[in-house]
Amino acid sequence: MNLTFFEIALIILYFGGMLGIGIWHRRASAKNLDSYFLGGRKTPWWMLGFSGSVSNFDIAGTTWIVGMFFFLGFKAFNMFWAFAFLIAAFLMSYLAGWIRRTKVMTAAELIKIRFGDDTGGRVARSAAAVATVVFFLFALGYSFVGVSKFLAAFLDYDERLCATVLMLVTGIYVLLGGFKGVILSDVIQAFILNACGVAVAVIAFMHLDIPLLHSQVDPSPWPTWSAPELAAAKIPEGYQKYALFGPLFLLFLCKGILGGMASPGGCYEEQRFLAAASPKDAAKTGAAWGGFLVFRWMLAGSIAFLGLTQLQGVTDPEQVLSAAVFELMPGWLRGFLITGLLAAFMSTFSSTLNGVSSIIVRDLFQAHRPSLTSASLVKLSYLVTGICIVVGIWIGWNADSIQKIFLWMQLALMPSLLFPNLLRWYWWRMNGWGYAAGVITGLLLATLDYFKESLFGMIGQAELYAQWSADQTFTLYTFPLFGVLILIACVLGSLQTKATSAASLQEFFKAVRPKGRWGPVREQSALSEEAYYGPKNLERPSRIIFNILMGKVTLMALFVGPLYLVGHWFTYAAISGVVFVVGSTILYYSWYRRLEE
Repeated sequence: MNLTFFEIALIILYFGGMLGIGIWHRRASAKNLDSYFLGGRKTPWWMLGFSGSVSNFDIAGTTWIVGMFFFLGFKAFNMFWAFAFLIAAFLMSYLAGWIRRTKVMTAAELIKIRFGDDTGGRVARSAAAVATVVFFLFALGYSFVGVSKFLAAFLDYDERLCATVLMLVTGIYVLLGGFKGVILSDVIQAFILNACGVAVAVIAFMHLDIPLLHSQVDPSPWPTWSAPELAAAKIPEGYQKYALFGPLFLLFLCKGILGGMASPGGCYEEQRFLAAASPKDAAKTGAAWGGFLVFRWMLAGSIAFLGLTQLQGVTDPEQVLSAAVFELMPGWLRGFLITGLLAAFMSTFSSTLNGVSSIIVRDLFQAHRPSLTSASLVKLSYLVTGICIVVGIWIGWNADSIQKIFLWMQLALMPSLLFPNLLRWYWWRMNGWGYAAGVITGLLLATLDYFKESLFGMIGQAELYAQWSADQTFTLYTFPLFGVLILIACVLGSLQTKATSAASLQEFFKAVRPKGRWGPVREQSALSEEAYYGPKNLERPSRIIFNILMGKVTLMALFVGPLYLVGHWFTYAAISGVVFVVGSTILYYSWYRRLEE
């Protein structure tokens, strides 16, 4: 074992503290499902923002981000549009408020108030629940692979066995503490991780080989159409597809825009906004969520810069994080950093686990067995949580690459939820049958994609598959092709069946006040201009678009500015600082002061 006594003691102390939080909140969380899964909707917005940001501060994703910085430099930011900048801007501008106004408990339950409680609505809700559970069970496995690769550098034991133990410990405090335990532990983890991010950034600023760094990293964040040097680089095969830089950037950019318009994810992300005290607090949670992520970029970028200038012989981007922590961090910091990164894993895992359990219990059990008592449902939640832990561990044991499972989840599985969720907000004629048709079509396509190598082998076309997979453009077709087929299924399924009842549409429209193709429903609702757009016109489409663009620019400046400072690109850092200050000032008057009370 490569850990010191101090590091082992620190990790044990941390785990003990997290278990204590779960035990402490057990009684309060067991009152009813609203307390267990949403904390009674009384959590302060800043805590929800901290929790959301640290829930995305996972080891697997951070390992991937470090690897992207390692061989792409600042151009790696062009690959992060899908989940980092645009989505936070959409959430703060309007979508977080829409989600909170639904007043539901889970994202899949939102389907009920959108499509009604007839057969089509119930089928849609079940389909959404199944797709969301599948996606986030694989997310648990994705987290398992990331923490396994991280632990491999520190422990002499089988890293997958150690990851299994870590998941079991995390699962215990989630099972006992419910949402309140998750939020409080997330806030503690956020302070640990943010402090580690600042500390690593300071160390990098003081000890980087600046001439060497500047010779290897282009500070320009602007995308290029191609990066042919990556095709011949000694990096894992899955990363060589980034030689198709321009097309991949456009693909991720489109996914970010569509994802921002549709919803943040379908599981624990919506929970943070549903748990807010009001739509105003939900909007502030969305802004805080995006802003607090700056510490993740500070940590990831600083480690990548240190790795570029001081690590020798590392060719696997997924090994840079663990190698840098073990070889380059001073002894006094390494223990806190290891604990912080393990906290990152535990935070993401706990949030995902709590969210998946809530959907299974609320949307797959209670929806079909409404007679179950609160006590029975809470007990069922314990059982479901335990089963999800086992399934996540099984998926992790059978996966070997962060990159492979990440791209499949984002480009093949995600469309099954993204495109139906997009239409439900902006098109009144979308009904439950159309939604279910889109989700089921997406799940079938994603399943075929996941097993495509085996399927080609069964029909004797293994060589054809090898040729297609060797072609780096093959990946580019998955997301748009699946998206078109899913949209066709949604539209045909909706138009060939009866429209959602007028009463259900009116209830949803008056509560949420969505924008888009809602003309007939809006006419029947008789909502005034002030009621529809808000007393200060915050949700007028032109202002929403302006705030999204300004939020995106401001967040971009916030994320890149500290990294320019760490790498001694002082001119770029100053420009980023000015853009951030100006953008924040504009948003204060254009967005914050207009939030509904």
